[in-house]
Amino acid sequence: MANVTWAGINELIAQLELTHEGVVDVAAKAMETTLAKTQERAQSNAPVRTGFLKSNIHVLPVEKKTDQVIGTVKSDADYSSFVEFGTYKMSAEPFMRPAFTYGWGVFLRSEMNVLKAMAKFK
Repeated sequence: MANVTWAGINELIAQLELTHEGVVDVAAKAMETTLAKTQERAQSNAPVRTGFLKSNIHVLPVEKKTDQVIGTVKSDADYSSFVEFGTYKMSAEPFMRPAFTYGWGVFLRSEMNVLKAMAKFK
């Protein structure tokens, strides 16, 4: 789990003339972009024997709450965790963790691009 602290967010909101709901909407838009790219990366990383694992990596709808935006990419294959982390009989073949690491960078870039586009200062 990663914790990020945003300092000066209230000043940024004031300069961008956004409401609290506007900030949540901006984050939700960035999250939707991130989830699509994360799903794509996880599917490309997934080992393929039958294609079942790859075809069962899904994005859930973005949840917007008053103080957070939640995005979820999940694998519905029952054996996903065994592939991701390995077992005593087989080596791990991570496909989700690298995709989430990649997705974190996508989210930050996407969020900054949206904020830059909205900003009066550039």
